[in-house]
Amino acid sequence: MEFSTKPWLWIGLIYGSQSLGAILVTWLFGINMRETIVAILLLVMGTALALFFLYRPPRPGKQETLSLLLPTLIYCLFIFYLSSKSFDDVTTSVDTDLFHPVEYATLGILLCWNWQPVLKRRGVFPFILGVLSTGMLYGITDELHQSFVSGRDADMYDLVLDIVGLSLGCLAFLYGSTRTPAARSRL
Repeated sequence: MEFSTKPWLWIGLIYGSQSLGAILVTWLFGINMRETIVAILLLVMGTALALFFLYRPPRPGKQETLSLLLPTLIYCLFIFYLSSKSFDDVTTSVDTDLFHPVEYATLGILLCWNWQPVLKRRGVFPFILGVLSTGMLYGITDELHQSFVSGRDADMYDLVLDIVGLSLGCLAFLYGSTRTPAARSRL
């Protein structure tokens, strides 16, 4: 099954695994659940939305395009919420900067669904440029947002990790969407 034929299944799997991952990270790092509950609920909401549209697909056209924006917007809210927390009382033996590529790879995949019409009409390069530009713009605004949060700061290294994540997400999407000969001929 290629990415482009069942986006709601893939979006549901992405959100569902991230929901479980967020619960696991909260538990493993001893984070107070009150600190992460909104983020977890946003991920659960993304899972529920994907399952809803999996069984009641939106009509092709504008409704479908708008519905594919919802998972991306929910995920942007998830990142924004986490960026507004300092988690000062949490100490880990793991480099938490590693979460940046994971978050932004997920955002990259979600943005790929939004930019898929460009891929179909104009090809791979404009598609990648659109996904990376949009994701980098969000990453920059996320870093600026963090500069106003007590205990957080804007960091160029984080932005580089975000770009790495976006690139990995874009590559994963392209790999998944070109797994069949029919899909390759559309590119």
